[in-house]
Amino acid sequence: MGNNFVKSRRDFIKKIACTGAGMTALPSSFLGMQSMYSLLQSNNLMNDCQDYKALVCVYMFGGNDGFNTLIPKGTAEYAEYAKSRGNLAIPQSEILSISPLINASGRTLGLHPNMSGVQKLFNDSKLSFISNIGTLTKPNTSQFDYQQHKIPSQLFSHYDQTLQWQTGTSISKSRLGWAGNISDLLMDCNTNKNIPLNVSLGGNNTFQTGKDTSFFSASSRGINLLRGIGYHNQNGLVGSKTEAVRSLFNHTYDDVLCDTYTTKFNNGIESNQILYEKLRDLELAGGLQSQFSIAESGFSLSADLKLVSEMISLRNVLGMKRQIFFVNVPAFDQHDNLLIDHGRRMEIIDKGLSEFYPALKELGVEDKVITFTMSDFGRTLTSNGDGSDHGWGSNVMVMGDAIQGQNIYGNYPSLALGNPLDIGRGAIIPTTSSVSYFAELASWFGIPRGDLNTIFPELSSFWDSSSPQFPIQFIK
Repeated sequence: MGNNFVKSRRDFIKKIACTGAGMTALPSSFLGMQSMYSLLQSNNLMNDCQDYKALVCVYMFGGNDGFNTLIPKGTAEYAEYAKSRGNLAIPQSEILSISPLINASGRTLGLHPNMSGVQKLFNDSKLSFISNIGTLTKPNTSQFDYQQHKIPSQLFSHYDQTLQWQTGTSISKSRLGWAGNISDLLMDCNTNKNIPLNVSLGGNNTFQTGKDTSFFSASSRGINLLRGIGYHNQNGLVGSKTEAVRSLFNHTYDDVLCDTYTTKFNNGIESNQILYEKLRDLELAGGLQSQFSIAESGFSLSADLKLVSEMISLRNVLGMKRQIFFVNVPAFDQHDNLLIDHGRRMEIIDKGLSEFYPALKELGVEDKVITFTMSDFGRTLTSNGDGSDHGWGSNVMVMGDAIQGQNIYGNYPSLALGNPLDIGRGAIIPTTSSVSYFAELASWFGIPRGDLNTIFPELSSFWDSSSPQFPIQFIK
């Protein structure tokens, strides 16, 4: 071996060397690696997981302009919208029409002109909106409540609000995500113990970080094969570094933690190899028939959702009954050039969702997979010149045959400046709590109602878990 390999090998040994005192932790995205203390305990919670279910989270990083996504279209409400938004308003003639079956606000609403695919999904009862949703600690319906500080901490902070959407709590600084907590409870659903329930196509995230479980990291380019440690060459064969690493870990240790560590590490490499080969076999066999618009360069939600659909197609081969996927769509913090940049983002979201649903249908899991969106917060109605600033309430989407489609849940607010929900510059107080949204998804996914209040500490302020109905009732 060359000197460069020897040097990197020594560096690697230093990083992962086991001692009697313990071991060096790898990143949370390491395949199947549990936290150190959890290696000494087992999860005894058994659940009825005979069917397959998956959640697919599409996270719009930066704060999606929800009121330029789902837009007032009727004459009176559009006039309010246009006056408040000024140069950020979408022309009324360009707003796409929708025909909701349920619409509590009674307002005539439409969609961004770049969302024709979502328009069809909605009108075909495959997709619904939840309006004016956001992080809340308690019901908060007026400026008086806001002034009494019944609000989440660090309300307009990207970091804090992202954390609150991903942890499912506004009152604690938890670093455990609500998908991670779900994984801790349902980990025994999957017979494959080496591939985590959670799969991230959006890099490291809090959302999928659990106490006893971690997440698998992938990308639209394929499975991330233990970066710099294990990989395949251009012929698909296991690389020399992988074999070297395997030889290093082909030992047993008297220390139980070190011995468990080496077992987990080797299992991770084996699981990586299995996924790589199964995805390659799928591609060689012609792959899925559903078409995705894969960008030649730059970000592509469609490419990520193509990989999600391919991994779902392997669910039986891999022994997976429950899966949660996380996909990151960046660049929604549009303080300038909003109309153009937001329009581009809407086109990306539209293509991704409208191409993903047919793939789910091809796989026969359109009623077993719920795709849903999240974002840091909404944006101000007022313009800062060429963009908008950080707001609060916004609108989200849910998609799949398991939901009540073609509906607008929640109470779409007046967009007139100075209305009772406007805390300034058109930042709108949410009337539906994000935890109600999360709890309904988690309950459908298989979390017992008795555990929902533990995962979502503020839930009891918005919903009684003994109720026979879901919090928002968007799921069938």
